[in-house]
Amino acid sequence: MSTLLDDDGARGEAGSATYRIAVLRGLLRALGRTLLWPLRRFFDPRFAGLEQVVAAKHEDLATRIDQLNQRLELVSANVEHFTDQMDAFRSLLAATIDTTNESSIVIGRTLSELLNAADETREAIEQAGGKLGAVPVNTKTGGRAAGRREA
Repeated sequence: MSTLLDDDGARGEAGSATYRIAVLRGLLRALGRTLLWPLRRFFDPRFAGLEQVVAAKHEDLATRIDQLNQRLELVSANVEHFTDQMDAFRSLLAATIDTTNESSIVIGRTLSELLNAADETREAIEQAGGKLGAVPVNTKTGGRAAGRREA
């Protein structure tokens, strides 16, 4: 121990201080390298074409997004057009259903009136036939009396 220290141990303290300064310099150098690493990579010639590749990819992506936006606008316009057509079709269908219902009602009433008129006519013929004497009707000749010809 006598070789490391002088009279009052001054040489040992100086060596310790030099060691601490060297360690501190090493830490500062490592910290500086860590902080400067992104800048060194940015200016690194191995990454020189990176900006061009990123720009090309960005341009391609922007073009694709524009194309998708155009398609989306077209689809949106088609949806609006078909929605308008569906609304028109629905109103036309509702009007057709209403008209069909009204027509069915009118046809039903007309048939009922015709049946009533036919019944009244049949009853009137039966009453008139009873007063005049019954004329036999042949069902095989389609309602003509037997032995008569139609002109």
